[in-house]
Amino acid sequence: MNEQNYAHLRDQVKYLGFGDQHQEILEQHLRAGKEIFVLTVETELHKKYFRAALKFRRSTTSSTYFLNSYRATLRMQNGEKREQTFYLSKGKGITAKEAYNLLDGRAVYRELANRDGQPYHAWIQLDFEQQDRNDNYEFRQFHENYGFDLTDTLSRYPIEGWGDPAYERDLVGSLQKGNLQPVGLIYLGRSYPMKVEANPRYKQVTFYDEKMVRLSLEQTDLLRKDRVPADNPAKEQEAVEASPGKEAAETSEPSVTKTAKRKNRPLKTGDHGAAAGS
Repeated sequence: MNEQNYAHLRDQVKYLGFGDQHQEILEQHLRAGKEIFVLTVETELHKKYFRAALKFRRSTTSSTYFLNSYRATLRMQNGEKREQTFYLSKGKGITAKEAYNLLDGRAVYRELANRDGQPYHAWIQLDFEQQDRNDNYEFRQFHENYGFDLTDTLSRYPIEGWGDPAYERDLVGSLQKGNLQPVGLIYLGRSYPMKVEANPRYKQVTFYDEKMVRLSLEQTDLLRKDRVPADNPAKEQEAVEASPGKEAAETSEPSVTKTAKRKNRPLKTGDHGAAAGS
């Protein structure tokens, strides 16, 4: 067995987020010397089954193995199964968590390369309505010139901790990886726990309340800093009616949850629809 090749592959698997608990199995496969072998990783993330089949292939001119791709599977809570092959370049590419987030419907910000090999950055998101002949979902891309600035968009909302450079950097970095990130939203003098995700397709961010009910476009717009009421009773009443905490004292249930239930808005991560999305 090529020890240097083993160490290199071991580090690649770990870098991609699949952990280091598979080292012994990886070593066994390399010692077996087969042309192709698959290393399977299974786990549960946010109560959803996630599986990745990592495909290794031996060089035709040496004993060196390469990690070229992996097939990721995510089983949604409603039983739907989504699968996608993610191709790697020199063992690098979409990480395990990014694959999970993409299959869960969210967008990821990545450095890509054009046909000439020139790097560029773009948001990518799977299109679950379009598949190619290999049963892979097509990618939507939103380039920098598309007009979505995540930092600027977040700055429009009264997010607790915003203004601290370290917090801003961590929040933006987490959302760029496609994560659904907990935040505190300051509104009418109170802090409300929310979750937020990037929504580059519609050049905005999407908020969810404590019960994972997505805020509507109208509700999200009223949360902007420039919509905070100031010495205007009519606007203050309008804001209170749409505020995340209205009636919280009586029912402990945010009014946005009740609004969504009354309007029967579907909760589907990544789906903007009429309400604006593991």
